[in-house]
Amino acid sequence: MSTETLQIEKQNAVAAYNKGDEGSKTLLENLFGKHHFITDILKRCTTLEDACRETGKDMQSILSIADPYKQAEAAIETFAEALREGEPAEECWYYPYFYRSSGGGFSFGDFGDGHDCSTVGARLRVDSAVKAKHLGNCMLSYYKTYINGK
Repeated sequence: MSTETLQIEKQNAVAAYNKGDEGSKTLLENLFGKHHFITDILKRCTTLEDACRETGKDMQSILSIADPYKQAEAAIETFAEALREGEPAEECWYYPYFYRSSGGGFSFGDFGDGHDCSTVGARLRVDSAVKAKHLGNCMLSYYKTYINGK
C-alpha cells in the first residue's frame, strides 16, 4: 500500500466550503481546521495564539520575554500585525485609547485615527476603528502592562 499526499489550493477549499452543506463543511473543518474557513479577521483572531498563527510568529518566544513591558509590546505588535492582514503599518491608522479610573480600574474606552497627536508607533496600529476596538478589548491585559510599565 503506497502513501500519497493530496494537495488543495486554499481558495478551492474555501469555495468548496462555501458551496457545501453542513456535512461537507464539517469534513473540511476536520481536515484543515476551522480557522481556514473564517474569513472575518475579527472572528479568526481573538487571542495571542490566534495572532501568532496568522503571522507565523512563535508564541512561546513572545511569552519567554523576561521584561513584562517588552513582552506586552511584542504581544500587542503581533496582534496588530495579524489584524492588518499583511498590510504594512502606515502613519495614519487607528489605535485604542484606554481610561484609568481613580479606583485603579483600567478599561478600553475609545480609538484614535492617527491624525491626532500621538506617540503610538505605527506597528501598533490597525486600519479601522472596529479593529482598534477589537485590539483594545482582546489585548487589554497586555495594554495594561504596556501603558503602566509593570
